[in-house]
Amino acid sequence: MAASSTNTFQEDAETTKRNTLKWLTFFFFPDPWATAGLVKLEQNSELGIDLRLLLGGGLARFLIETNFSQLAVLAGLQYNQEWVADGEPVEFNLESLFGVQFQTYRFDEPELEFSTTLNVVPELTPIGRVRAEFEVDLKWEIVRDFFWNLNLYDQFDSEPPTDAAAKNDWGVVLSFGVTF
Repeated sequence: MAASSTNTFQEDAETTKRNTLKWLTFFFFPDPWATAGLVKLEQNSELGIDLRLLLGGGLARFLIETNFSQLAVLAGLQYNQEWVADGEPVEFNLESLFGVQFQTYRFDEPELEFSTTLNVVPELTPIGRVRAEFEVDLKWEIVRDFFWNLNLYDQFDSEPPTDAAAKNDWGVVLSFGVTF
């Protein structure tokens, strides 16, 4: 399970919100295959989304799987329900999902985690809209259990749900934290 929240406050500009709660799990078959299940809630004011609910699943193949690295590809279907910012009716869509994810870890001091994900989501009902998500995350331990994290993200929507919404929302986030 993963959660993230980024709220940007600026003088002379409207506050922007990007909040995500995601649960992704794999059910493994004999190597290298697995099935995947996804539940995701999103809010993104830049893209005009008050709330997006995604429920999906698919088939994954692990191309690299070692004690310190994984590379997986995923293909599947997901149900998308969106509540948009300008009060338009709720939209229900069926979407295909194609993704690739790479993760690597170093468990020696200082601990290091690196991951990158690319998901491309062509809409099936109706056909035409394409969304894409790209994310890079680097987490590096400074001293025992205290770390810094660098996150770069870009979300693209070829047909945003409102005319006022942007087609891209991208950002760079630097944070500090403690692990328990």
